[in-house]
Amino acid sequence: MERPMSGGARLRGVAASLVALSVIALTTTPVRADNFGHIANLIYFAQNSHHTLYDESLTTTWHSATDHGKSVLAATDMTTAWVSYHDADVAFYLANRGDAGYLGVYDCIYTVSGQLTVCEHAHITYKSYYYTTWVEKKSTTCHEIGHSVGLHHDNTRDTCLRSDELFPLDYSQHDKNHINGRY
Repeated sequence: MERPMSGGARLRGVAASLVALSVIALTTTPVRADNFGHIANLIYFAQNSHHTLYDESLTTTWHSATDHGKSVLAATDMTTAWVSYHDADVAFYLANRGDAGYLGVYDCIYTVSGQLTVCEHAHITYKSYYYTTWVEKKSTTCHEIGHSVGLHHDNTRDTCLRSDELFPLDYSQHDKNHINGRY
């Protein structure tokens, strides 16, 4: 027959278990499950689930390619719309920026007052001289619009957020889940 534990022995056992769990929690590296960036990566979130876009200087071809990126985002819980005024969430430009190695660039121009990681107005600039194929243009628009809602590069999945020379045309299901969970 087992002898029942005294109250003090039971309390010491619980305390020892809590200490062991605390040591494990403090010494394990957390697994990064989401595809959103953080302040150190200078990744910004959109203000809300309705993303407005403004075509500042795109050619007809680039506007059509950006329509692809817009439709990929609209397939999530977010809505998108072209607007005819410069006060949009994101303005698109076509330029010959000198940034070596970049196909497109996302820049948060200013954040929402008091919210360091929420972008109120951003610019996306595509390099006008780099692209040779329609697929490259569509993939890049998907990629840069993904940055405008807080996604960062991900070379482990089939997503347009890749930073290598592959050109997928959509977000991974993982990316979509995070967009839907956030917005």
